[in-house]
Amino acid sequence: MIFKKTTVSGDDIIVELEGSLSGDESAAELQQILDELEQSGQNHIILNFLKVPAINSSNLGKLFLFFNKVKNTGRSLKIRGCSEALYKTFQLIEMENHIPYEREAG
Repeated sequence: MIFKKTTVSGDDIIVELEGSLSGDESAAELQQILDELEQSGQNHIILNFLKVPAINSSNLGKLFLFFNKVKNTGRSLKIRGCSEALYKTFQLIEMENHIPYEREAG
């Protein structure tokens, strides 16, 4: 199960996720969160994955598709904050070539 905390600050919406994004049930939960973000009015979407220990390829694909949707509407998506394991995964797949991310949440 994924837990989320959403903070809106001006044109930014920050979503802090907690829980693994590697199980079958996480796919539907993540899609619901991304759908809600797509409908939000903020132009800058920031995802905090500091408390996400793992992500599977299906959920990575959802992030890539969502990034393209957001980008095509003139909005931005950034990952700010990721766990040590997730950071290593992002480095391995060269995530910086697809979605901007920072290891620290601050």
